[in-house]
Amino acid sequence: GDDLRIVHKLYPLRSHPNADGAARAAVAAQKQGRFREMEKALFDHQGALQASELEGYALLAGLDLERFRKDLASELPAQVVARDRDEADAAGLDGTPFVVVNGRPFDTSLFRLQQDLAPWIALEIEIARAKKR
Repeated sequence: GDDLRIVHKLYPLRSHPNADGAARAAVAAQKQGRFREMEKALFDHQGALQASELEGYALLAGLDLERFRKDLASELPAQVVARDRDEADAAGLDGTPFVVVNGRPFDTSLFRLQQDLAPWIALEIEIARAKKR
C-alpha cells in the first residue's frame, strides 16, 4: 500500500564462488516477473549453484528457458549486481541479511529477524504517519 515499499538489493558474497552467477540469474528471472520464485529456488539449493544448475532452477521457477538464457547472457544482470554491490559497500554493509527501514539499519546482532522485524516496520509506519499529520 501507501505505507510500505520494499526494495530488494542483491549482494552476492565475494567469499561464495557461485553467488555472483546466482544473483545474475535472479535478475534474469526478474525480467519475467519471477524474481521471488527464482530467489527461493536459489536459496533452497545454496550448496548447488554451479552455472550448469541455474537453468534447472529457472524451470522450477516457471521461467521461459530460452528467454532466461538470453536475459542471463545480456549485460543487464551484471550491471544490476555491480550497482547493488557498490551501493551496499557505500552504505557500510557488513553482512547479510542487511535490512534498512526508513534509513535506519535493523541490526540483526541485536534483534531477531523473524520475531522483531514486523514490529519494527509497524513502528516505523506509525512514526512516518505521525510526521505527516
